[in-house]
Amino acid sequence: MGDGDLDRDADLQRTVGEAARHAIAAGVSLASIADAEQIGHERAREELGPELLRRVERAARRRREAEREYEHAVVRAGELGLAHRDVAAAAQVAHGTVRAIIARAELTIEPVFAQTVFNRKLTRFHRRGHAAVHSEWRLITTTHNLLKRHSHRIAPTPT
Repeated sequence: MGDGDLDRDADLQRTVGEAARHAIAAGVSLASIADAEQIGHERAREELGPELLRRVERAARRRREAEREYEHAVVRAGELGLAHRDVAAAAQVAHGTVRAIIARAELTIEPVFAQTVFNRKLTRFHRRGHAAVHSEWRLITTTHNLLKRHSHRIAPTPT
């Protein structure tokens, strides 16, 4: 705690004490002061709560997006063959952290690739050019996702 915080706390205590003295001198009970404070807190919660929750939600979303972007960049660097130690130095994290991120990505990517190549017999692309191959790959992965969703449908509940 800095000196500014201590000064601010002392000023706040003096102000609260002075307000309580004035209220008691005016004949107001401490219970009614406490009730008014409680009502003020409830009103502030009702008026400010939804907006603050939206701000928290937006901040959490931005944090998740930044985390995803960071992990994607680390995985991409690993895919390009950059040394894990160089990636860790650039990201200013431990070498083990980079290895863990890349291992986590491999766990999610490998089953999709294996299912696509071996089970669906995709051995080569049928079109040439980066854009054509990219669109063909997106079509293949979209059908993979549709098949996955179809096979994992929730069974209807018995009546």
